[in-house]
Amino acid sequence: MKSTDEQIKELWEWCGFRYRESEDSLACYWEANDGRTWGYDLPLINLNNLFKYAVPKAYSVKIIIDYTKELVECKIKCFQRYYTGKGETEELALFWAIYKVMKEG
Repeated sequence: MKSTDEQIKELWEWCGFRYRESEDSLACYWEANDGRTWGYDLPLINLNNLFKYAVPKAYSVKIIIDYTKELVECKIKCFQRYYTGKGETEELALFWAIYKVMKEG
């Protein structure tokens, strides 16, 4: 299942991204909690960005990625519980597992 723009925005805001305006209000951008700016668009959902910003926020202690014939399944262990996400790619499977941590954890 593909993630919506709203779900992606919700995840990145949970990870600490904030929408900012420059002091002269001529530019708007997204800023991560580490001070890095991303311009008008939020970061892409890819393994680099997810592991840099979302996985630490989820306090995960173990991540298992399993490949089936049709989908990729990702399990994240957080606080003695596993959260599972499935997707067509590793990125989507990890996104959905972290999204479940965000919503249920």
